Order: sequence, then C-alpha cells, then structure tokens
Amino acid sequence: MTTTIDPKREYTATEILDQKLFPWARHPQTLARMISKDLTGENLLEAQVFGEGKRKRYLIKGRSISKFLKKYGTYLMMSSRKSKQW
Repeated sequence: MTTTIDPKREYTATEILDQKLFPWARHPQTLARMISKDLTGENLLEAQVFGEGKRKRYLIKGRSISKFLKKYGTYLMMSSRKSKQW
C-alpha cells in the first residue's frame, strides 16, 4: 500500500502511524523520540509541539514529511530491516 502525502496538509503523530508514512516507526514513543531528535538537530520535520510530558501533541506539514523521507527514508528502512533479522 502506498500513501500519497499531501504537501499542504498537516498530519498528527497518530495519522503518521496509522497511515504508515514512516514504516519503521510502529509505536508512538518511537515517533516522539525521532521528532525530538529532529527538533534539536536539523529540524527537517518542522514539527509544531503542543503540551508537555505524556500529553505532547505534534503537527507536521506534508511537505516537511516528504523532505525528511527523501533525505533519510532509505537509510531508516535499511536499518529497520537489519534489526528484524535478529
């Protein structure tokens, strides 16, 4: 199944997981860690963060998701396949 990313739309973390836009991220904690690292690093996802602690919510624009996938998607898919082999 391939999902088309609308560059003008904003996606929540739940939608990203449900639509499997990041296939290597299966749990909300994985996605939250990835977004946090991106915020302190390159900030390619340009995530908007609302709330604190366990009540944090994220909004990410489709164009940012596309940019992130073009840069890191192949590498992250390869590293997730290696971990499944164990």
